[in-house]
Amino acid sequence: MKVLTIFLALIFFGSIGMSGLVWAKDSEVRIQVDGLSCPFCVLGLKKKLNEVKALKDIEVDYKTGLVRARWDEAEPFSEEPLKKAVLDAGFTSREISHL
Repeated sequence: MKVLTIFLALIFFGSIGMSGLVWAKDSEVRIQVDGLSCPFCVLGLKKKLNEVKALKDIEVDYKTGLVRARWDEAEPFSEEPLKKAVLDAGFTSREISHL
């Protein structure tokens, strides 16, 4: 009986802890950037993109020019801060997709 109670408690509290993962929905943002040529370009671009409050987990591939990140859905999506961050870093955004 004691084992069953512990088991049910773990399931209950585990489901409460997991509920935050279900409710915190993020979407993916992809930005095609022109002008990246080296790892230092990546550092400068990531620094500017990190200033965009809703972006998380930013990954940049300078060989393909592809930026992938998560957008916090608690914030309304807008391309403008992304375009501005890319331009402020000295690059050109070609295409932005919000999945």
